[in-house]
Amino acid sequence: PGAPPKDPKEAERHEREFQAMLMEFAKKEQAKVESTRQAAQQLVSRRKKRDKQIVESTRLWIENILPHWEERCHTKQTQRLWAQGLPPRVRGQVWELSLGNHVGITAEVWEAVLVLSLIHISEPTRLLSISYAVFCLKKKKKKK
Repeated sequence: PGAPPKDPKEAERHEREFQAMLMEFAKKEQAKVESTRQAAQQLVSRRKKRDKQIVESTRLWIENILPHWEERCHTKQTQRLWAQGLPPRVRGQVWELSLGNHVGITAEVWEAVLVLSLIHISEPTRLLSISYAVFCLKKKKKKK
């Protein structure tokens, strides 16, 4: 009470079609794997190139620019290197040299302002709170 048996030629054709579908699927999967591999290689290559640039830039800053800051701070090479981004190892030194301390902020004042900035971040902004914090700073400064 079932379907009649398949014609052997039709069964063979179905098998060929099934094998062709499997091959097509395998090709597509292989292409995905290859694409992913190439993307990963490109990422690694870009990272290596960037790391090499950071090492070279750090060397230039440490050996050529920072020791001669006054003469080299306004050169095109320094400005170009700065625009490309400062390497983490020299970032603090460069900003310190660039900005200086024209206001004469002492370490104590800096610490107090730092604490105030943390208060400002952790609490909602209130003009009264900030004014009080500035008042405390001025009061502390007068005691000396």
